[in-house]
Amino acid sequence: MRIKDPEIIQVWVLSTVHLRQETVRKLEGTDTEWTSYDYEEGMWVYVPQKLEEFAVELQAVGEELFELMRTAIGLGVKYIQFDCDGPQHEELPQYEWD
Repeated sequence: MRIKDPEIIQVWVLSTVHLRQETVRKLEGTDTEWTSYDYEEGMWVYVPQKLEEFAVELQAVGEELFELMRTAIGLGVKYIQFDCDGPQHEELPQYEWD
């Protein structure tokens, strides 16, 4: 089957180690324009393209999340998938979890 002009999005997959545990707790069950969707091993987070409109709200959830979203916009992605088995990047901060 051939589909005419499918819209394909890119997703940035990261380890959950790049988020503070407190940030993940705050994200669980959020309902905003940058909503997160939880699953057993992690979560998907929508990256709003007008990030500055949500800067105060996002920074209250977690400064590291805001900075990762800023980087994601530069990479041209619409979602970040935080997964417990996702890739860890030494260039990014990493946080200890309980």
